[in-house]
Amino acid sequence: MIRFFKISLKALQRFKTAAILNLLGLALAFTAFLVIVLHTWNEYNYDNYHPNKEHIFKVEFLRDNNTWEDGYARVLFEHLFSGSPQIRAYGIFMDYAFGPGVPMSPGAHPGELVYYEKVDRITPGFTDVIHFDILEGNVKAIADPDQVLIPESVARKFFGKESAVGKPIVLLDALSAGGKIKVSANQELNAVLYVGGVYRNFPENSRIRNVIYSGIPPQEMMHEWYTGGYRAYVLLEDPARAGTLAETLTEKNRELLSGLVIHKIRFRPLTDLYFAEKAKGDTAPGGNKQLTDILLVVAVLILVVAVVNYVNFSVALTPARIRGINTQKVLGCSVGTIRRNIVSEAVMMTVTAYLLALLVTSVVFRHGLLNRLLGNGLSLSDHLPLVGMTFALALIVGAIAGLYPAWHMTAYPPVMLLNGSFAATGRAKMLRKTLIGFQYVVSIVLIICAFVIQLQHRYVSRTDVGFDKEHILQVRLSPGTGAKSELFRQKLIRHAGIVDVAFAEDEFVRDEGKAHIAYYYQNERLTQYWIGVSHNFPAVMGIPIVAGRDFRPGDEMPVAGHAVCIVNETAAKELASVSAGKRGEKTSADYRKIAGDTFLDYRTTVRIAGVFKDINFESLYRPIEPLGLWVASPGHYRYDKPYGYSYVKVTGNPLAAIDHIRATLEELDPVYPPQIDFLDAAMDALYQKTRNQGTIVILFSLIAVLLAIMGVFGLVMFEAQSRRKEIAVRRVFGATVPEVLVLFNSGFVKIVLICFVVSVPLAWFGIHKWLESFAYRAPIRIWVFVVPLLLVLILTVLTVTFQSYRVATTNAVKSLKG
Repeated sequence: MIRFFKISLKALQRFKTAAILNLLGLALAFTAFLVIVLHTWNEYNYDNYHPNKEHIFKVEFLRDNNTWEDGYARVLFEHLFSGSPQIRAYGIFMDYAFGPGVPMSPGAHPGELVYYEKVDRITPGFTDVIHFDILEGNVKAIADPDQVLIPESVARKFFGKESAVGKPIVLLDALSAGGKIKVSANQELNAVLYVGGVYRNFPENSRIRNVIYSGIPPQEMMHEWYTGGYRAYVLLEDPARAGTLAETLTEKNRELLSGLVIHKIRFRPLTDLYFAEKAKGDTAPGGNKQLTDILLVVAVLILVVAVVNYVNFSVALTPARIRGINTQKVLGCSVGTIRRNIVSEAVMMTVTAYLLALLVTSVVFRHGLLNRLLGNGLSLSDHLPLVGMTFALALIVGAIAGLYPAWHMTAYPPVMLLNGSFAATGRAKMLRKTLIGFQYVVSIVLIICAFVIQLQHRYVSRTDVGFDKEHILQVRLSPGTGAKSELFRQKLIRHAGIVDVAFAEDEFVRDEGKAHIAYYYQNERLTQYWIGVSHNFPAVMGIPIVAGRDFRPGDEMPVAGHAVCIVNETAAKELASVSAGKRGEKTSADYRKIAGDTFLDYRTTVRIAGVFKDINFESLYRPIEPLGLWVASPGHYRYDKPYGYSYVKVTGNPLAAIDHIRATLEELDPVYPPQIDFLDAAMDALYQKTRNQGTIVILFSLIAVLLAIMGVFGLVMFEAQSRRKEIAVRRVFGATVPEVLVLFNSGFVKIVLICFVVSVPLAWFGIHKWLESFAYRAPIRIWVFVVPLLLVLILTVLTVTFQSYRVATTNAVKSLKG
């Protein structure tokens, strides 16, 4: 064995470039493979950490238009599940804070340290369904409305190494509102809450968030059957009977559910929710199984490309090593022994590359270089079993990579081995062309996909959303400032760079946590998203009115029976289809005539003052949904809370306007931290995940291309050496250097062109599957396919030319003597 490795080492020393390229290629491939496998493992195992994961189900209701919703009145959940012997426990929860979270301060000095943390509200039964690993305090503290459960990460951030239990946390929203803040129709949170328990952080791949949990009191909203926003999980005794139980509950409560316009109940397994189609109102993160599958395939392909490189290099080394192998045969070494040694050499090379990849991956994760792109905080230490599995895979890959070269180098008689004629056989050439062709196909497909992802992101970022987003600042308001909205507006418009100021109860454009209402039009139940705004909101935002009228200042007056709204074209078309007796169908009825009509919102008759042009109030992943805008002044029938956001239209230098806004905010509420964003930048953040996906695909495309070019480089190097006498003869007979270079390049160019023909349909299929997740899709231009072809051709020609030029310019006499 030692003697053989000495012979192998000499062969590798003779071709140091091949050895280095092999090691670097395998290390690079294993690094990419490790990163992707860790990420996809995280995705595939979403919510799999729960001790009772098979027994936990989410509750959803089938409403009109075959739409599943997950939120409804709390009293309905209590009525359905209390006392059921098949339900071991049930927990009701309610999201309180979206976006960056609630501003809060630890300790008794609010405003000195300000953090934004999200707050969810839960019933005590929630902790019976979802296991909280309590590190200090008591999980039952959630039953006290003045106590909260906080994750370990928040406890360390707020209080360092001190015990967090009993420590105060000040909610700046509540402090600004006078000591309490409204969280439901009949419930308020105090400004100061106390830590009742600290729980170990849930894994990142969990829909149960690492947030601050506050308790829902026993009597909260127990007499209101028509106000939604609450959601529930159940812990079932027998998960196999989930479907039967849902049907039983539906039939048992048929009359009640019909009155609430609920047609059916279903229980969905917790572990299925991440990749499943989301119910309306579900704000938990969701995954794209298709994309995850594609990433895993890419990881495997990159590893296969590296193995192909290794096999190519090993086969190309045959002429250099064949004499040594033949000598061992003559000295009595068996073919089996030689083959085992060659395979062992491949395993050693692969393991070395894997260990180098582990080092690189560890550094990358430690410095967070890829975590931001992947959207999670991965680390090797948290996935040691997976690291062990990939190490075992590295051993297998090494053995596989060495099998063919081992068989190939020892399969020929001594005469052929001694004269080294194998390099010129048709079988050897076909093998090399097939292997390098596979690498080209993978590279071209990945480059095309990377271009399409970038094209789609550019298309999305440049698409007209239907309103002015370029000259608008989005300003978050404290409840105290929101309650003094007119004073705030008057102070702002004194600045020459501020054109006007409008208000909204919540963030205008977002993908999570939007309120939607049910209303009745001509006895048909319909739903739409809604947001409370000031009367000048459409004008400030540049939202065109296409029928009827815009809001007027008088619409904000709290006059009994005076309720108006404006709706978008999508909502108007839905109303027009109902009016024409063709609900859900396209109709020729003029939706503009809806302006001036009325509908019933619970007990209030609402007049549709106007119809505004469809706008994208969500990201372009989603189609435009029905949307209504209401005036939200105090005393108005839909007034829920003070304005939470201000939208400031600016002109000229926005920096001066921002300074003025910040000074005004600090004057009106010194404790509350100013938060001012450009609206277009805030909207662009909705596509961060898409940009990250594009960057990841580009990164791995470059790795695949680099591996392919390394393979070409090595093959040309060995081919040039094996054909040096042939080239010398051609030069003697008058061949020029350019002609020799064309000779070397022509074969590789043909391979690239053939691989391009194979790659296009594969890439076309993949990009169309990916684009299905967008409601708005960029048109696919021909350059998306042509540019990758040209890129690969140029890199190939440059590589082949660079490597073969030395042979083409070598003195022909020296080559013939050699």
